[in-house]
Amino acid sequence: MLVEITEEDIKNGIKTSHDSCPVALALKRCLNNRTVRVGTKLARWDSSNIKDYKDKIQLCGYTYTLDLPDRIQRFINMFDNNVDVSPTSFEIEEENVN
Repeated sequence: MLVEITEEDIKNGIKTSHDSCPVALALKRCLNNRTVRVGTKLARWDSSNIKDYKDKIQLCGYTYTLDLPDRIQRFINMFDNNVDVSPTSFEIEEENVN
């Protein structure tokens, strides 16, 4: 799946924010607004499924961790340090998007 960091993400992104930086905004859009946390090297998000077993409801959650590509790590560092950045993109494996 292609994650596109747009000019709008850059404009609306908040420096040093784990959930509102441009990378987090782009990931949220690709992951249907799931809770996303982005660090300088990793991104994490949860996938939850609710299963109904007659008289019980079970919440099955999975946490996905993504090692961010080096160039996206540099993008985050530059953005956080007030260096101009341009829109970019990166791929994540479909199996990590459940």
